[in-house]
Amino acid sequence: MLGQQGIKYVDLYNTKTFSQELRLSTAFGSLADVMLAGIYTKTKSPFEERTFGIDAVTAQLTLPYQQLYNGFIGPNDQRETAVFGNFTIHATDRLDMQLGGRESYIRQLYHEIDLGPLFNGYVTDGEASASVFTSLATASYKITGSWNAYARYATGYRPGGPNNGCNLSPGIPCTIKPDQTKNYEIGTKGDILDHLLSFDAAVYYIQWKDIQTGARTAEGVPYVANAGGAKSQGIELSLDLHPLSGLSISPWVSYNDAVLTESFPSTNPTYGLAGNPLPLSSRWTGALNVDQKFNLSSGLTASVGAMTRFVGERIGNFTSDALTPREIYPAYWQDDIHASLEKGQWFGSVYINNVTNRRGVALASFRYANAITYITPLTVGFSVRRDF
Repeated sequence: MLGQQGIKYVDLYNTKTFSQELRLSTAFGSLADVMLAGIYTKTKSPFEERTFGIDAVTAQLTLPYQQLYNGFIGPNDQRETAVFGNFTIHATDRLDMQLGGRESYIRQLYHEIDLGPLFNGYVTDGEASASVFTSLATASYKITGSWNAYARYATGYRPGGPNNGCNLSPGIPCTIKPDQTKNYEIGTKGDILDHLLSFDAAVYYIQWKDIQTGARTAEGVPYVANAGGAKSQGIELSLDLHPLSGLSISPWVSYNDAVLTESFPSTNPTYGLAGNPLPLSSRWTGALNVDQKFNLSSGLTASVGAMTRFVGERIGNFTSDALTPREIYPAYWQDDIHASLEKGQWFGSVYINNVTNRRGVALASFRYANAITYITPLTVGFSVRRDF
């Protein structure tokens, strides 16, 4: 319809958030601690998108479609009211147990207007509300004065909301449920050998259900639905070694297996089967940071250091069918160096990030042949700060 014309997009965003929290805490001697709280948060996020027809060569506005589309979404009002509390029991001088809970009520309003010569003035409104309860249980055992082990169970959620396409087809639900997670973690952390070695190690397992994902009706009308499930399980280990005065050697490594546990239904425009990796999840990541501090003179301290980071191979977003392959992003390393001076209330630092200017692929897409996002190239910077 537009022939050789081009298209210019203009997006306008504006977000305002108000939050207020009230907390009350007390202790029952050395036996227990209690904390009760309430929180209220209100966020408005109006969004406007304008689409113009332009000449593909001169970039000038063209007739008859100077402004093809003007869409306004707002105020996109989200309000959350929650009460929560934690109760910690000091069972012994080594064993602590904590229980916590949070009840959240979320109300969301949605308003959309679509105008332009290609539209007949499409208006849609939506409203959704949900109550979500999340909980926490932790047991922590002090092995020594500076070494403990713990086990934790926690749940979490992401708000749902109104489905802006529910008035386009009777098969589209008007609300999206919150998706929720269950998190299991066992770990240990400590400082041993007279501060020569600090460590933090954890094993975790996360269940994710009612994933918010795109779907389509039999007529091809798009909407958002809750579908499928996933899990993420892995190990994290970090160390901090101090073999010499002022020298810190800090390696960190993580292994993460994140896959679908339930296939997406046939109505979903994305194709995913149980066992498929989640997008952009790397099996292996890690880093090594080395810092050396020096006392140059009375009150003047300097430090120099370097960091190398590794991000393993990742797989891109789900595609529309089994025949379309997902993007594969190769593994990459990034090397940074830094130095600083500190005296009294003054602190200054310089850094060079991505020293070798590696072009690690952070994101790419087959949909747009040249849409490849690389990691930040070689960057040099400095900062000066004075504390008051």
